[in-house]
Amino acid sequence: MTFDDVPDEGLRAACVLVQDVAAALLAQLEDGKLAEVSKRELARRAGVGQATLWPLLAGTLWPRIDTLMRVAQAAGLRISVL
Repeated sequence: MTFDDVPDEGLRAACVLVQDVAAALLAQLEDGKLAEVSKRELARRAGVGQATLWPLLAGTLWPRIDTLMRVAQAAGLRISVL
């Protein structure tokens, strides 16, 4: 997905960041790197409800950035900004 039609540069950058972090999180799950951690446990570690986590992982929820970062951190993703 591209965000070329988003006129505000800051908002466009935020959209790209959310998309990139979500893609990295889903890649961790698909590669089996989180196989030992249940989705229920991941939700508990991240401090989010299962009703939030399930749609996020299914790609049907566009999460708030703080929620996404908590889930990514709970999953062991390192987030760095250059």
